[in-house]
Amino acid sequence: KMAARLVRMLSTSSSLRAGQAFRIGAGKARSGNEYGPLTDLPDFTFVDGRPTQATKAQVRRDEKQKGVQDRIRKLLTEVNVAAEKKSGQSS
Repeated sequence: KMAARLVRMLSTSSSLRAGQAFRIGAGKARSGNEYGPLTDLPDFTFVDGRPTQATKAQVRRDEKQKGVQDRIRKLLTEVNVAAEKKSGQSS
């Protein structure tokens, strides 16, 4: 009876990361859906050339990228100010 109750278990944790090291090593996104033309470009275009409306996911990614850009600008400004102070002190 014990053999009849054998339950098969399938682990998917290792398959979730399949190819991740290769993609990172190749300079690509950790997964195939983080960024790139299939993620960033619109799903369709109008024949007459009108722009398509951005999806909620595109708007969310754009807002996140703007936040990252603002933080980079802020940190670069702090580095430049520190470098100017240091060069002013050593003169």
